[in-house]
Amino acid sequence: MNSTLRQTDVCEFCNEILWWHQTKTLQRSRMERRFVMKKLTYNISHSAGFDAGNRSMNEGCRSVWNLDDYNAAAREFARLWPDEDDMIIQKMDRL
Repeated sequence: MNSTLRQTDVCEFCNEILWWHQTKTLQRSRMERRFVMKKLTYNISHSAGFDAGNRSMNEGCRSVWNLDDYNAAAREFARLWPDEDDMIIQKMDRL
């Protein structure tokens, strides 16, 4: 008995393997991303502050920052990256 596979059978089999592999890889990468948290750095905090300033500017329909936009950016940056003085003040406020 001569059993040969047609090319279409082989292609279907390969496609099933590829689909299964892609599904498992996607599930694995989703699970890995679920538990990974980026470390907060100075640059990320600075970017978040910059984004807050831009959001404030866009909400006010302006093309340049004003004092309120700068304050929004500084507030967000200080929230994410407090300096030593801010940390001391926060500790004193808790007492």
